[in-house]
Amino acid sequence: MDQTDDRIIIHLRSFIAPNHPLKDFRPGILCPVYIPRRTTLGEFVTHFFSKRANQIGLTAVNGRVADEQTILSDGDQVDVYELLGGG
Repeated sequence: MDQTDDRIIIHLRSFIAPNHPLKDFRPGILCPVYIPRRTTLGEFVTHFFSKRANQIGLTAVNGRVADEQTILSDGDQVDVYELLGGG
């Protein structure tokens, strides 16, 4: 079995820089990310944003707010939004 069979591609759009440099990352622009199959949203966020977790206000999968137990699928779009300030 090919090693790539165990990975999927998701499309990340984030307004917060991830912990690990991603080749094509630019804030607010879709960026392809390869991840293991059966990765949950929570695992993804923990891996890529653990150093900035306090900056995250909302995460969505395919345009819908999703909880951390959501299992990501090939081709999903994951949006990570920062907390909004105000007063």
